[in-house]
Amino acid sequence: MVGVNYDLTEQKGIQHELDKLAYFDRLTNLPNRRLLDDRLDQAIALAKREKRKMALLFVDLDKFKKVNDVQGHEAGDWLLKQVAERIQKCLRTSDTAARIGGDEFVVLLPDANAVADAVNVAEKIRTALEQLYVMDDGKVLDISSSIGVAIYPDHANNAQEMLRFGDEAMYKAKKGGCNAVVVFEQTQGETPFLVEGDSVIRL
Repeated sequence: MVGVNYDLTEQKGIQHELDKLAYFDRLTNLPNRRLLDDRLDQAIALAKREKRKMALLFVDLDKFKKVNDVQGHEAGDWLLKQVAERIQKCLRTSDTAARIGGDEFVVLLPDANAVADAVNVAEKIRTALEQLYVMDDGKVLDISSSIGVAIYPDHANNAQEMLRFGDEAMYKAKKGGCNAVVVFEQTQGETPFLVEGDSVIRL
């Protein structure tokens, strides 16, 4: 009997790095769009099976382009890492924060059983992101965020619609003056809610 022994440590390490490149954002180490799509499909399927709600937050940074233009891309990259960390600190272990490109992030809240639950988390993120960012060299960066909220199954029944409606609500927050949270409203003739601090008004 002849036995052959292989050390697969290096091969496993390489495979791990390849998986990381395929499913995670290189800059922030958050899940990328590919992994987000998979987790969103799973979250919707679970919510459907258990007949409950789940929420999606579409987060876009305000004034980020100005940071890149004035301070340079290195400062912009540093800022994106800080934003990712602040978002994650606002979430539970069951939640998912992903960077889908540029200064756009998406947050999945699989355990949000009501609109108020999702708005509370969105407000927590908005408040965290509007705090000043101080770089190692003393430079101070000042940004904020516009956040759109979409709820399954109230607003959408599939992943594509959840992302689209979250994006639409985010753009309404931008048009309303930025640094705000907007909940998507599908009812014809009614306008979305704009949440600023402790106040809720209609756009």
